Amino acid sequence: MKVSSDNLKVLFLQIHKAIEETADKAATSLTNHSADELISYPPNGGLNELESESLKTIKTDDNVKSGLRKVIADSCATVVFDILANIDGVSDPVTDFEKWKGIKLVDDSDDIEAPDDLMLHDKLYDSYWDWRKRRENKDWKLDNHTD
Repeated sequence: MKVSSDNLKVLFLQIHKAIEETADKAATSLTNHSADELISYPPNGGLNELESESLKTIKTDDNVKSGLRKVIADSCATVVFDILANIDGVSDPVTDFEKWKGIKLVDDSDDIEAPDDLMLHDKLYDSYWDWRKRRENKDWKLDNHTD
């Protein structure tokens, strides 16, 4: 079984919509000086006081907002592109613990039995702490957890 062209079209339209909406929301919050309210990743994330105050120096300007939208959209698209390259099998994730066997993107079917706990959107946040232990650059972090 494979993924249908109709489902791929819907998926990619949703991806582009999410990228655009995310870029606009982030750029708007930065230029409106309300970025503190936007942070949801990673768990225990958020801006510290110095970061928050520094971001408030961003000009409220249509050109700044437009440029931020483009930079943020590009960052979002890069993440999606890299994940799709892993799914396509043209790149492998770098891991230090197990061999990557690949995954497939297929249409949903009654014939496919998925575990009840397989909610990828939830696992993203849960798995952050595993990533944090493995990340190479220990000089900075996205969360506010103190070791």
